[in-house]
Amino acid sequence: MTASIPCPPRGIYVPAVAFFHADETIDFDAIRAHLTRLAKGGVDGLVIQGSNGEAMHMLHDERQQVLRLARDVLDEHGKPGAVIVAGCGVQSTRETIQLCSEAKEAGADYALVLSPSYWVGAMQKPVIFNFFHDVAAASPLPILLYNFPAVTGGIDLDSDLIASLAAASPNIVGCKLTCGNMGKLQRIAHDPRIGRPFAAFAGKTDFFLHGLVGGSHGVIAATANLLPKAHAHMLRLYDEGRLKEAQELQTRFSRADWALVQLGIAGIKAALQKYYGYGGGRSRRPLGSTVDAAKLDGEVHDASEVPNLAWATPDHPLAGQFSLDQYKRATRTAPSLLGFIFVETDRKHDLAAIASGGAEAEAGWEGPLKEVRWLKRVALGTPLDGEGHAPEDKSLCLAIVPWAPVICGAEILERYIARVEEEAGEAWPKIKGFRYLLQDKPHGTMLEDKFIEGLKYLGKRGFVFEVAIDQHRRGRKQLEETVEMIGRAHEGVPDEKKVTFIINHLCKPDLTVYNVSSDPSFTAWRTAIFSLGKCSRTYMKLSGGFAEMTPALREQDPSHIFQSTLSWLGVVLATFGPSRIMFASDWPVCTVGFDSKDHNEEMDEVDEAWPKWKEVVEKMCYMGSLSDEERAMIFGGTAKEAYKL
Repeated sequence: MTASIPCPPRGIYVPAVAFFHADETIDFDAIRAHLTRLAKGGVDGLVIQGSNGEAMHMLHDERQQVLRLARDVLDEHGKPGAVIVAGCGVQSTRETIQLCSEAKEAGADYALVLSPSYWVGAMQKPVIFNFFHDVAAASPLPILLYNFPAVTGGIDLDSDLIASLAAASPNIVGCKLTCGNMGKLQRIAHDPRIGRPFAAFAGKTDFFLHGLVGGSHGVIAATANLLPKAHAHMLRLYDEGRLKEAQELQTRFSRADWALVQLGIAGIKAALQKYYGYGGGRSRRPLGSTVDAAKLDGEVHDASEVPNLAWATPDHPLAGQFSLDQYKRATRTAPSLLGFIFVETDRKHDLAAIASGGAEAEAGWEGPLKEVRWLKRVALGTPLDGEGHAPEDKSLCLAIVPWAPVICGAEILERYIARVEEEAGEAWPKIKGFRYLLQDKPHGTMLEDKFIEGLKYLGKRGFVFEVAIDQHRRGRKQLEETVEMIGRAHEGVPDEKKVTFIINHLCKPDLTVYNVSSDPSFTAWRTAIFSLGKCSRTYMKLSGGFAEMTPALREQDPSHIFQSTLSWLGVVLATFGPSRIMFASDWPVCTVGFDSKDHNEEMDEVDEAWPKWKEVVEKMCYMGSLSDEERAMIFGGTAKEAYKL
């Protein structure tokens, strides 16, 4: 090798992700689709089998197959001069050289090599220097040094070592700095000891512009998997001196990069599937997967129009407007959230006036209809000033479950539903069911003939009924009556006309119980859950848990909460199964008792209720050894089926 070995071209390089089938074999069709989109996006190079390409999970022959595919795609669709950089770093000098040779045969132009790190303590500077020097001397491909301390046990190549290697080894032509040290990049890009062109690449979108200012050769960035053209635009802005625009774009880049860091490699792949329609969120084990990463929140409520709420006393923790803006802040750690199902919030109503069946019924149900009008504005994206939602939020409202006077029987219920349809207007298709709170009603209410008649009418119309009972405060009788209610509502009804029941909040069990093996309330709850699990067209929401816990348990981390509630969650999972269980937050009720800022102020990490409950459910899925498809049912699929979304 001579000193005239060229650097890779300056520009945008994408460390392309790899895709896998459910059995962990390589999904070559998805990889081809992805590489084709990147090549057509005008990138200057593809990094194949870098960290994002899961090189450490691939066999030698698999690496070569993917490299040959990349070569074919880039030759057909790439811009002139675009190159392939192959990840070749492994733990031994010998195998690294072998991978460089195999990459050359498969069509790569450069090799990207990580430091060895298995014996971290032995990897002193002279050892690392000799490793890279020996590899560069024997490799048929020019070498890029890869500095990524997070995956090499903290080994961090300093600027002196990199400059010394470049000066001693003409076949070392550049480096990728994922460490984020901009001073290091600046020094390397302008080090006179190297004495020739040397390509120092920023290793993340997070500091793309910073690197260009420091003299970088471009960027090798995972976020470019999603946004290759935007990265190319950033380079143009910088080269044209449009720094203000470049700074604005970098701000957006940094936010996007941070979101993707939290999602991980599988999250990037799930996002590609969502936005571009290929691949999926699978990685090879033990790396995590996010198949069907999109999540659906099965139950949220509003606390707006406070004077209209039956329970909102001035000293109630929720006595104030809770808006969609606040909900979006609470769920910001779940960027794949598809939306929510709104469930009524017990607006003031006059049941006696409604039951009379006369003209006064209209005044009796005005409160619930006012809630329907509010939700219509949410669903259609037509907010009033100060309501706390925006036109673009309409896509989040996936379904609406208003209040209904089910206790009044079919005739009055039919009149009321006609008024709901009239008030909902174009939002009527979002109305998927109704709820009448039973948790605070006298025993026997749900077994009255008129109530059963109302349930059968809902089934005839294809609506669901939300079951809200409270075993914690009302005891086993409500549980027993619920089992009987479902049986009577389904009795003598054709299958396709049976009402679908969706049970809220696990039936509100007493989660303060310490010794479940001897506690009669737990035994009663478990017996009822087993019976409910045998009922047809009956689903369970994993929601409302925080309200039934002690304050001390609520404050614990999700792992501790999961361990403390495992007896209840385990029974539900074993009885209903993933296809009849749905994740639901019960927001903003779930926030009560958390030491957060006043809800009218900007919420920060202290407001942890929503993400904490999500993580508890995630841990249930993990401990239950659920498949990706089963997890997807709990976090969206079951709700889609139950509500016919």
